[in-house]
Amino acid sequence: MMDTTQEIYLDNSATTRVSKEAAEKALYMMTECYGNPSSLHSKGFAAENIATAIVNVTDWDSIRSSFDQAEAAFGTVDVLVNIAGIIVAYYRLDDMKEEDWDLTFDVNVKGLMQMCREFVKRLKAKGLPGNIVNVSSNGAKVCFDNMADYNASKAAVMNLTQSMALEWAADHINVNAVCPGAVDTAMLRKCMDESIRLFGGSVEEMRKTWGPPQLGRLIQPYEVGRVIRFLASEDAVIIRGQSISVDGGNNRANSSSATSPQRPSRCSALPSAP
Repeated sequence: MMDTTQEIYLDNSATTRVSKEAAEKALYMMTECYGNPSSLHSKGFAAENIATAIVNVTDWDSIRSSFDQAEAAFGTVDVLVNIAGIIVAYYRLDDMKEEDWDLTFDVNVKGLMQMCREFVKRLKAKGLPGNIVNVSSNGAKVCFDNMADYNASKAAVMNLTQSMALEWAADHINVNAVCPGAVDTAMLRKCMDESIRLFGGSVEEMRKTWGPPQLGRLIQPYEVGRVIRFLASEDAVIIRGQSISVDGGNNRANSSSATSPQRPSRCSALPSAP
């Protein structure tokens, strides 16, 4: 029987213990294999060190099953990184559909909360410490035009992170969040396609203007991953309940019509990083 004690578990929402070795492997994956979790299968990267599971964060049974699979493979899961999130549509608030608002909060807030509760329940049962890193967005701080549901959901993640850190500190479970800016992910590229369809322009132009103006490029996933790795480590033990901006200093709301459609437009509800 294969010894799995050294294996590393990574999926869209959770990881195992972030030892130095695990952190280095995670950074490699974010640097070389980023873009889509399924791309890992084609990379052939140390398959014995990775286990994946498809998780519907709005479904309790799916959440429990994902943790069961992780524990079956690696024993204890003691670090949770909540990355799953969606942008449903570009809407002015007075045009927004109730079902789109509900879906955004079901995934971005309720799903995150359910993942955290299941994670903490299992740690408490074993009397073990742990770390949670939630992925919010700089949209929670500066707000994006015509994305009130997304902005509000990510602001809720920030507040929820503070509540979790306060309530679970006595259980030796640390909780923080990151607030990325425009990260080069599948979800952002989908939004670029929609903006081009509505207003024209080019991907090359958007990659320069949607990211931090100081850098003239999009943020790369591994750059966010480095901050997550730190917050999930023992080095961040004194940092609690914080939402760290990872936006290249882009702390201004973007009111450009090229990035913020002025009429209702659906943007595929694509689970991805923010």
